[in-house]
Amino acid sequence: YASLAVRQAALQDYRPLEVQVVDDGTATIEPLLRREQPDLVVLPARRDEMQGRPNVTWQGLSVRLLAMPRRATIGEKRMEAARAARGEVILHWDDDDFHEPRRVSAQVSPILAGEADLTALQLTHVVLMPGFRVLAAPATLGILFSSLAYRATIAREHGFANVSLGEDYEFADRAVRACRQFVVVEGVDALYTRHERSLIGNTYTHFPLQQSLDSKALVSASTPS
Repeated sequence: YASLAVRQAALQDYRPLEVQVVDDGTATIEPLLRREQPDLVVLPARRDEMQGRPNVTWQGLSVRLLAMPRRATIGEKRMEAARAARGEVILHWDDDDFHEPRRVSAQVSPILAGEADLTALQLTHVVLMPGFRVLAAPATLGILFSSLAYRATIAREHGFANVSLGEDYEFADRAVRACRQFVVVEGVDALYTRHERSLIGNTYTHFPLQQSLDSKALVSASTPS
C-alpha cells in the first residue's frame, strides 16, 4: 500500500511535491520503496539532524522515508511528519486510499489563495477490500477527514492528539474552533478503503464514521477512472 500511494502521488498534476513516508512497522519498507525510487532519502530519527538534508527530486517529486524508532500512535506520526515536512502545505494521504491526479492541486489552491486554512475532500466512494468492491450513495457520504490539507504552520501550532483514532477529526475541530477557515472541496473523486474479513484492520470500526456509512443506502458503483 505504501508503494501504491507513492505511485499515485507521482501521478499528481501538482509540482513540486514532497512525499514523506512515515514508517513504524516491524519490517522495514526501505528496500521496497528504493526499488521504485532510487533517490529515496532516509531521514534520521533525530529531528535536529534533518535540517539541511539534500532534497533529491525526480521530475519535481521527492520521496523521503521517516523511520520511527518505535511503534507510535497515528497522532505522533502526524506530528513527526509535520516537523520534518519542508513544504508550505501538508496533505494527509493514507496509504490504502485512492485519489485522482488533480487531488493535490484542488486542495492546495484554496489555501494558497487565502480562501481556506484547511481543506478536505467530499467523501464520494467506499471500496471494500479484499475484492475491490466499489460502493457509492445517492447523496453525499460526508467529509473524508483522512484527506486533510493545511498550512504546515497550523500543524505545528495546534498539534495532534497522541491517539490513533479520530486524530484528524479532532485536529480539524480544534482548528475551526480557533477560527481557522475550513473548506470542503467537491468534484474530486476519492475512494475510502475499508478492510473487511481480513487481517488488516480499520480504526473506523469504533468511530461514528462506521455508523454513518452503515446508515447510508450504499449501492454498487463503477470504479472512477
